Amino acid sequence: VHTYDEMMKANADGKIYIVEGIFPKGVLPVYLITFSDGSSVECSLDHLWNVRNQNRRRRGNGWITLTTKEIMNRGLTLKTNQKRINSGRKPILKWEIPMCKPVEYPTKALSIPPYTMGAYLGDGYAAYSHIEFSFPEKKISIIREVEKELPDTLMTSSRHYDDITRILIVNGLNTDRYHVPNPYMEYLREFGLNVPGREKYIPENYLQGDVEQRTSLLQGLMDTDGSCIRNRTVFHSTSERLCRDIKRLVQSLGGTAKIHPYDRTAEDKPMEYQVFIHIDFNPFRAVDYKKEAWKPNKSFRTTRYIADIEYIGDKPCQCIKVSAPDALYLTDEFIVTHNTLQS
Repeated sequence: VHTYDEMMKANADGKIYIVEGIFPKGVLPVYLITFSDGSSVECSLDHLWNVRNQNRRRRGNGWITLTTKEIMNRGLTLKTNQKRINSGRKPILKWEIPMCKPVEYPTKALSIPPYTMGAYLGDGYAAYSHIEFSFPEKKISIIREVEKELPDTLMTSSRHYDDITRILIVNGLNTDRYHVPNPYMEYLREFGLNVPGREKYIPENYLQGDVEQRTSLLQGLMDTDGSCIRNRTVFHSTSERLCRDIKRLVQSLGGTAKIHPYDRTAEDKPMEYQVFIHIDFNPFRAVDYKKEAWKPNKSFRTTRYIADIEYIGDKPCQCIKVSAPDALYLTDEFIVTHNTLQS
């Protein structure tokens, strides 16, 4: 019996391909490759990578295929100068790898629409019989997006308190509110999501929705708890698990994400986490001041460079062969790597 992951692999183009062969190679020296965004993967010295340096990128010469050992022998950084050394700046990384396109998972049947789920995970509260939001006027447009996704059996109810609007998602007018449970609340209870913010997470089926579903989920999260200042795009939360899930979500959509913890316990506050996001489409949808603050960054493309290669011990290794025409597939953290040489 094979798992889905053993039989199928996503490619750099986002499409899913068949795993055609698995080739055990025995116990080999294993190296941890760490990339510029903090992502990492383990491999042997003869594992293949598609890479390019600055010269190849500027000249449009495309990618070349090198082993881990060849990359190490050619060096991980460009030659630096004394001025750069004196300024304390790090040497420029040499080897860029391809970024993946958004992975094309199949469409999922989702009990709560993805934008609404993102908004709930960001700013929602689960009461006994309904989902509740409290928004200032500048974020009230989030509810308009949520209302577009509501089924006929549900509706919103609003109350205004000074500059804050309290919005409830409740059973519709034609529903027996006292005897028919709110389906959104039933789902949240089933998956243990009727919890405080620091315990929230993204359910697995939402992380494997299609591209449109995952994009809507990210936009719901970012409209509620995201920010964009001088094109620095960040998600904020007290839930470490939610931040790890958002990192995976962003990576599956072709972006990069780094998590930074902030210990505020000395201030009698919970731990906070920020996810710094770099992605090539606008992650905001409904909140105008956030959406307008985000701009495509032509100077800093979404990229990954090899930052470090470190020996970590001897381990069992294997190669795989996939049916992708360019011989590439996605490994840990949606890192684009190369097929085996064996046939």
